[in-house]
Amino acid sequence: MTYYTYVTSPIGRLLLAGDGVAIERLHFSSGSKAQGPAADWVERPEVLAAAARQLEAYFRGELQDFTLALNPRGTAFQMAVWRELAKIPYGRTVTYGELAKRLG
Repeated sequence: MTYYTYVTSPIGRLLLAGDGVAIERLHFSSGSKAQGPAADWVERPEVLAAAARQLEAYFRGELQDFTLALNPRGTAFQMAVWRELAKIPYGRTVTYGELAKRLG
């Protein structure tokens, strides 16, 4: 079962989804790349409350290290990109070119 909720953030309203154990998706809910919940998802903010609190604390500048279980869904390429992105320390940036080099 996939549960979802929405989180308000400085970068827009976010759709947060997971199975109750791990976070599986985080999407923009408006704009050109917006995604909404699938027809079989169930809106249960209380199931994702801890994740929502951590995201809100992060956007307030109060949290740098998340303690969320993650189980992202994507293609093999997307998964590789996300693993590399997760290695970037808080407050640091890398260029798309550098990220591409890291991915080979």
